[in-house]
Amino acid sequence: ESCDVSFWAGKFEDVGLPYPRTTYLHVDSEIGTLKCIVYLDTVGERNGPFCFVPGSHRCFGLLERLVRKANDVSGLDSRGRDARELFCALPRPLRKKAAFGYDLLDSAPESEALLAREHRFLSEEGHMILFDNDRGAHRGAMMLEGKRRVLQVCFH
Repeated sequence: ESCDVSFWAGKFEDVGLPYPRTTYLHVDSEIGTLKCIVYLDTVGERNGPFCFVPGSHRCFGLLERLVRKANDVSGLDSRGRDARELFCALPRPLRKKAAFGYDLLDSAPESEALLAREHRFLSEEGHMILFDNDRGAHRGAMMLEGKRRVLQVCFH
């Protein structure tokens, strides 16, 4: 069974780069929201487990979260060629994205550190996850095969 991976895969085809192992790792740009994810199906390694990096909530201060939000709202976090050029024209301290995982090289120490700490939540551990979506680095729906249904509830 094939899966639609268009929202996360193949984003740098115009420059011939493969997507990194940290693809889709992000913090949400909506500040002050808790999310709850409830698995409605059995979720294993290949059908989209939710992933979270414990301790990552301490990595991003309020100012950095606001910069990430501003870039997200303005469209500068897009992976299209034009948006990438505009983003690169920003002063280095302002080059922060909510969806930062696409921009990490597999060989980067930051990438290795995030992947080493990343926890993949399989349904055998439980069917409900509650997390702070704007502070902790996370990703989900990395569908490699099959399907997955979830209920997502946001608490503002």
